[in-house]
Amino acid sequence: MIRKMKFTYAVIALMLSALGAALQADHTSYSFDISVTPAIAVPAVSGLSAYTGSNLAPVTITVTGSNFFAGLSTSTVTEVKLGSTVLAGYTAVNESTITGVIIPAGLTIGTYDVTVTALGGTSVTSSADRFTVTTSAPTVSSLSVSTGSNLNPVTISVNGTGFFGGVNANTVTSVKLGTLTLTAGAVPNDSTITGVIIPAGRMVGTFDITVAAMGGTSATSVTDQFVVTTPLPAVGGLSASSGSNLAPATIVVSGTGFFGGVNANTVTSVKLGTLTLTAGAATNDSTLPGVIIPSGLAIGTYDVTVTALGGASLPVAQDVFAVTTDLPVVSVITPASGSKLANITVSIGGTGFFAGAGSSAVTAVSLGATPITDYYVISSSLITGAVIPAGLATGTYDIQVATIAGTSVTNSGDEFVAVDKAVVTGIAPSAGSNLSSVTVTATGASFFGGGASSTVTAVNLGA
Repeated sequence: MIRKMKFTYAVIALMLSALGAALQADHTSYSFDISVTPAIAVPAVSGLSAYTGSNLAPVTITVTGSNFFAGLSTSTVTEVKLGSTVLAGYTAVNESTITGVIIPAGLTIGTYDVTVTALGGTSVTSSADRFTVTTSAPTVSSLSVSTGSNLNPVTISVNGTGFFGGVNANTVTSVKLGTLTLTAGAVPNDSTITGVIIPAGRMVGTFDITVAAMGGTSATSVTDQFVVTTPLPAVGGLSASSGSNLAPATIVVSGTGFFGGVNANTVTSVKLGTLTLTAGAATNDSTLPGVIIPSGLAIGTYDVTVTALGGASLPVAQDVFAVTTDLPVVSVITPASGSKLANITVSIGGTGFFAGAGSSAVTAVSLGATPITDYYVISSSLITGAVIPAGLATGTYDIQVATIAGTSVTNSGDEFVAVDKAVVTGIAPSAGSNLSSVTVTATGASFFGGGASSTVTAVNLGA
């Protein structure tokens, strides 16, 4: 049996020295055939001309190291790999250099070891041989639809780049509207995502649509923006279309858009003309209860408008509320009679002289068909200083008050009697003892009979 064994040069030298000494002692001549095979070093990779590259196109690099010729005069390299991928196109130009190593496009991103196999074996991996495959982040360049109502789902397509991440297959992991993850359909190619659903019920506003894929998350830009809208609210009717300004009126406003597409009250204000009203919360998209129209408003017609998520409702015939007030009433005249021969100043008592507002609404005071021009409206129930002019015909007249609400209806309480004789309207003092004489002053009208001097012929006490 022949056995082959490998020894180092030092071991062979020791063996030959011992054998020579033994043969010398034996005085016999021998011949030996000794074959020595030197050990072959393993190749090593010490550097790469580039340590990173995109998977969107092939990348050519140079590998530096040692033992690519294994001590011979020509290359002994049989294989160069990136991880488990066998690379092509290379040439080992000398013991330490391999050129033209092609890293193909389409690899999954990540960090890989570049290893060399030659006559001495395969290089041991290290940090010096690592190559990182990258890809570009996806981009969003346009949307098939850039705006939509939140009342219904909207389906769009997203256009851009990098959805395949350089590997010729879908790598999209999420599509978002702002922070909301969307349901998406297919990714048929590197630049298109179809069937992206923007759900109903989103708040109105402008949102970026971003795509996450193998290369990362797309950067936001104006080209990826989607505007969520909702229709303006509309007032379709009022539970009461008129009311007096003498007391608050509570109404219900009906219409659409009070929830603004988000299934909750979004009403921020209700107005009567320019006046902001107190209101309850919308109970659904079409009902707004507890709207209070305060007392004291000027009479007239006003639009009831609602502001919600979609904006402010437009004025329409159905939103008009008429503020009314009661007609003024004259209930007492003081004094209720006087001579026709002189001006008589009277006070007028009643209601509605302010017409439900905070100041006078009186537009005219008349005695029958004769206007009374001098008067003072003191309160909603009192007018003073009304001057009835001399020269009237003897008779009974209605004093009427007109306001913005209309003219008072005649009644017995508003009557003034014009007479052709002197009238006593006051005595001072109005009482005295019967034990002595009492001097009094009588006030009234027509003591001069309309002339320049007294026409009084008698003053009587009692009959």
